[in-house]
Amino acid sequence: MLQLKENTEAQEIYEVIKVAESNLCGLIFVKCKDDFDKNVQQISNSLSISCSGNVHYRVIDHSGILSVILYGKTLSETHYYGLIIKQSLLDKGYYEHQMIVAPVTVENKISIEMIEQMFYQLDNASFDEIVIFHEHFKSNKVRTILVVDGDNTIRQFLVQRYDLQGYNTLEAKDGYQGIQLYKQYKPDLIITDINLSGIDGYQFLTQINKNNVGNQSKVIVLTSRKAENTISACFNLGVSDYITKPFSTIELDARIKRLL
Repeated sequence: MLQLKENTEAQEIYEVIKVAESNLCGLIFVKCKDDFDKNVQQISNSLSISCSGNVHYRVIDHSGILSVILYGKTLSETHYYGLIIKQSLLDKGYYEHQMIVAPVTVENKISIEMIEQMFYQLDNASFDEIVIFHEHFKSNKVRTILVVDGDNTIRQFLVQRYDLQGYNTLEAKDGYQGIQLYKQYKPDLIITDINLSGIDGYQFLTQINKNNVGNQSKVIVLTSRKAENTISACFNLGVSDYITKPFSTIELDARIKRLL
């Protein structure tokens, strides 16, 4: 059971966004552990220099949360300003802050439930990344992602990232373990490298394609291989998308959202 913050906090922010003149805006929540007032001032200073357009700030003192509403901004633009905020705080020596960004559009209308869920994800975010919020938690079914990668750093990074975004995540360090988890859980999405031990990536994809009746599980290949014949072979084995390393987390998030 989620332990959500007091509903009045979400209500305060909801009322501000609801009356926004723009049908598109970006939303950033920043939670600061120490020197809250100085953090807020630094954020305000950095955005006043870099951001064109209207910006609305809402401070929730007793929670140490600052909400920043960027009118007329897309998710990509909002993430960009989130990076500016993060860097400005780091430059001043403020290291212990958490941040989450989200788009508010006609299709993705703001709700108190959405804000409460953002509060929850913010509380569980690490201090070294900006969490991108997605509203799929409203679905009756929580989506499952299987990450198959022999690189422990990349695999654990992806698992943590999508845990924080509300997905059920599974991880496998090689092809054999990936096949076992696939058969057991039938995940909605598989993110896999081609460079796998146990069985190689092509054998892994062949097994998935053979058992993936009705294309139930979408597959994204995330690999350092860039040769055209490799990409072609993967698509012939039924993959839905192909991304090369090094990769953009924003791009990967967008591809996942499109497939799910």
